[in-house]
Amino acid sequence: MEFSGSAEYQRRRYQDKSLQRTVAAADTTIAGLISCLNDKHTLHIQCIRFLVTTDAAMTWTFRDSAGTPIVLWVIPASVGVGLQEMDFVRSHGARGFALTAGKNLDLAMSGAGYAGTLMIDAFQKSSATMIPSEG
Repeated sequence: MEFSGSAEYQRRRYQDKSLQRTVAAADTTIAGLISCLNDKHTLHIQCIRFLVTTDAAMTWTFRDSAGTPIVLWVIPASVGVGLQEMDFVRSHGARGFALTAGKNLDLAMSGAGYAGTLMIDAFQKSSATMIPSEG
């Protein structure tokens, strides 16, 4: 049974924005990895997992798209093949890490090289009072 304080409940209650995607060694910075609807909504990142299949001497920085971005997590260079994970539910509760209102989740890469599967648990919720026509 799912309780109202669980991470799964938050994703079901609000708009689930979770993703799973393959990242190729040739990929570079990904702007708008997860997009926020508008400035009346906020993305909440609950967990980021990266299953590394090709290691590289580069860094990945997960951050929001604000002018002065909030950095959520940095994967350092040459971490080795295997699972890298940052679980924001453990440190921030079921709602995870809230980004700046209206901002996207970006992935800044110091260069090409890492390859593997990226999995992110996230949801979006209204962060302002809206009238129905504003959606």
